[in-house]
Amino acid sequence: MKYREYEKACDRYKNSLKDWEFEKNHLINRSIEDIKKAKLKIKKGNRIIKIYNEVLNNLDIHPQYQNITSLTRFYYFLETGRAVSMQECMNLWEQEQYWEELKESQDRLERSVMATVYYLHSEAAATTELPLPEQQENLIEMIVKRLRDEHLKDN
Repeated sequence: MKYREYEKACDRYKNSLKDWEFEKNHLINRSIEDIKKAKLKIKKGNRIIKIYNEVLNNLDIHPQYQNITSLTRFYYFLETGRAVSMQECMNLWEQEQYWEELKESQDRLERSVMATVYYLHSEAAATTELPLPEQQENLIEMIVKRLRDEHLKDN
C-alpha cells in the first residue's frame, strides 16, 4: 500500500516536472517579449523627450519661464485672448506674480496687526477696568483714543 502511494507521488512529481518545463519556456518567452516592448517604449520616450528639449531650446521664452506652471498659464493667456504674443504672456505672468506677492504681503501685515490688537486687548483688559468693546473696530478706536489722550497729557 505504501509502495503504491510512493509510485503515485513519483508520477505526480514527473508530471509536475513536465509541466514546469512547458511553463518555464512559456514564462521565459513572455518575459523576453515584455522586455522587447519595454525597450521600444523607452526608445519612444527618449525620442519624445529629445523633441521636447529641442522645442524648448528653440523657443523665444526665457529659461525662467520654462516650467509647467508658467507655460500652462501662458497657454491660458493665449487661449483666452488675454495675450497675443509671448512677450505679452511673460508680462502678464510677471504682473500676476507681483499682485500675488502684494496680496501675500498684505495678508501678513493684517495678521501682524490683528496679533498686535489681540495683544493690546489682553493688556488693556489686564491693566484697566474700562469695559472692553465688543467689536474689534471699536477696540482699535478705543486704543488710539487712549494713546492720544496719554500723549496730550504728556505734552
